[in-house]
Order: sequence, then C-alpha cells, then structure tokens
Amino acid sequence: MKWADSIALGPGWGRDKDSGELSAKILGCGKRMVIDADGLNLIVQQQLMDHLPRGCVLTPHAGELERLVGRELLSAYDRIAAARKIAAQHGVVVHVKGSSSATVAPDGKVYINTTGNPGLATGGSGDVLTGMVGSLLAQEIASPACVWGAAYLHGRAADLGAASLGEVSLLPSDVVGHLPRALASLDTAVE
Repeated sequence: MKWADSIALGPGWGRDKDSGELSAKILGCGKRMVIDADGLNLIVQQQLMDHLPRGCVLTPHAGELERLVGRELLSAYDRIAAARKIAAQHGVVVHVKGSSSATVAPDGKVYINTTGNPGLATGGSGDVLTGMVGSLLAQEIASPACVWGAAYLHGRAADLGAASLGEVSLLPSDVVGHLPRALASLDTAVE
C-alpha cells in the first residue's frame, strides 16, 4: 500500500474472514480511499464504522446504505438524511447511488447529480464509478468535488452510451468507452 496514491476498496473483494481482517488494516493505512460493494458490507460485518478514515468516500446503493445504518430507508429523503448523519458523524463523503444520485459532504451539503439513466442499474456500473473516484482521489482532487465530478461524468458517459445503444443493453464497458466523449462535452459546455 505504500506506493498507492489512493485505494479503491470493495469491488470483487469478498466477505470472508481474511477479507475482513485485511479491510481493517487497509482502513488504517492513511491513504485517500473510496469504499464500495463488499468493502461496505465488511464495514458492517466487522463493525468498522468507527474506524473509517476521515475524508474517505463511501459509495453505497440503497441496500448497502440500509445495512450501514441498520434500518430500512423508504424514500430518497430518508437515504439523504441517513447519508448526512454518516458523513457528519464520521467525517466522510457519502455518495448515494440510484436515480438522482446524491453526494453528501461532512458539512451537510448535498449535491444532486442530474446525469445518468436506468442503464446504470447493471452489475459492474458501480465498480466503474469507484474506479473513477479512486483515480480522482489519486490526483489529489478535493473531496467531495472529485465524487460529484466523477458521478457527473459517469452519468454523462452512460447518457451518451444510451443514446447510441439504448438503456437496456448498456454495459459498464460501454460507459467506460463513452468517458472520452463525456470529458470532451465539458469543454463544449463551458464555451
């Protein structure tokens, strides 16, 4: 871990005992970090919420967020309120995935993402977002800006992909393939 500029913990990780023990060690490594998927599940399973490094990024979908807080969250309002509590209590950034995803900062500010479509509700799409956040963290872009920036570009790439391929057939690899066009669209949006 010494050579890493940032760490993406969770996708494809597994939930066994060894993964849980290693996760606990990784949380204490002092690196910028994004945690998703099994990383979030292990935090609950190993009771590691109080060991989250300040400034780390959590990217739960609704079910993972419910596991983090230990209760059912029936509405988008409930999910954002729960994310605000986690963010403030632990000094982390929480990006709640779903339709109209939201990035919640430790100071309570909420950034709603307006890009994306139902084609992102495919296994692996969240892994792409995790990689994007990890990359921006490695470039030392400040949280939560790197999180809502990654979410915007992720959704924009999905929108571009859906325009040519349709939402139903959109794959995570299609989202990755449309990232260059999503980035280029930022230049035309500024002009």
